[in-house]
Amino acid sequence: MGVHLSEWVIMLLLIILLPAVAFDIRYHKIPNVISLAGWVIGPILYVVSDTLPGVSSSLYGFLLIFALTLPLYVFRWMGAGDVKLMASVGAIVGIEHAPTVLFGIVITGAVMGIVMLLHSKLLKNSFQRYGAMLAAGLMLKRPVYLAPDEQEQKVVMPYALPIAVGTFLSVGLIYVKL
Repeated sequence: MGVHLSEWVIMLLLIILLPAVAFDIRYHKIPNVISLAGWVIGPILYVVSDTLPGVSSSLYGFLLIFALTLPLYVFRWMGAGDVKLMASVGAIVGIEHAPTVLFGIVITGAVMGIVMLLHSKLLKNSFQRYGAMLAAGLMLKRPVYLAPDEQEQKVVMPYALPIAVGTFLSVGLIYVKL
C-alpha cells in the first residue's frame, strides 16, 4: 500500500518549509523546532490518515534521506539544519516519494548554487576547491576539507530555499504522474 500525497501532506510541507526558508534567509539557520516538528508530525499524520503502512513509510522516508544526506554534513558540504530539514521532508512524503523529492532538492540546489557562483564570478574557483577536496579525500581515504577563500565565504546560499523549491517541484511532478 503506497502513501498518497494528500492535501494534508502538502499543507504540512508548507507549514514546515515556509518558516524554514524565512529563518534560513534571515538568520542562516534553521531552528530545530521546525525540523523536529516534521519528524514528529509526519508519522502522526499517517497514523491518523493511513494507519501502520503510512507510519512505516514515513519512518523509512526519514531514515533514507537522513542516511543519504548525513555524509554531506560530515564532509562540511552542508549544515546540520539542512540535513535535519531534508529528513523532515522524508518523514512527511514517505519512502515511496523520498527518492524523487531528494533528487529534486539536489538538482534545485545545484542549479541555484551554480547560478549564485556564476553571478559572483566564483564558479571556477569553487569547482577547483571541491575537486581538490574530493581528490585528496580519495587519496587519503578520509574526508578532507579545504576552506573557501574570503570571496567564496561571502556567497552563502540559504539551503532551505532549494529544499522547499525542489520538494514542491517534485511533489508537483508526482501529482502529474498520478
